[in-house]
Amino acid sequence: MTSFSVRLSLFFAAIFLVIGVAMPYLPVWLESRGLSGAEIGVVVAVPMVMRVVFTPLMAVAAGRFATLSRAIAIFALLGTIPILAIHQASGFSAIVLAIGLSALFWNPVLPLTEALALAGVRRGSASYGRMRLWGSGSFIAANLGGGWILARIHPEQTIVIIAASYVACAAAAWALREP
Repeated sequence: MTSFSVRLSLFFAAIFLVIGVAMPYLPVWLESRGLSGAEIGVVVAVPMVMRVVFTPLMAVAAGRFATLSRAIAIFALLGTIPILAIHQASGFSAIVLAIGLSALFWNPVLPLTEALALAGVRRGSASYGRMRLWGSGSFIAANLGGGWILARIHPEQTIVIIAASYVACAAAAWALREP
């Protein structure tokens, strides 16, 4: 594997660590914050709505960066900041705002990473399947490991595990390079 492939494999693992922890366990934290089932449904839907509306615009914005890898790193960092602040959010509206701001920057990270991976494949410096495999493995490990960890802590602390996964991903993004 080339340096590019190793870095991107690790980043795919980091992205799917976030997804594998946040997708199943964010609702646990939301419930611990006193949100109703309907409110939890809205919070979980916000990133999906943001994806449809804003990801194409963010992809255009990414084209203005000197490199795709820098756009990914900056978007990952900016998507992490609201997650780090969310534990201070009190009430439904503040949580929706934090999740929405995070999604604005976070949603384009995976499609841009896929574009970077495919650029590496086209240049012959990467095998897509081998890189992406690390993301799938990470997703499964995050689901299982996250459940094991979260069964041993208070639901209110779930956000700490989720935020840590975002921080790990944002940090890994800075190691990315062009193929």
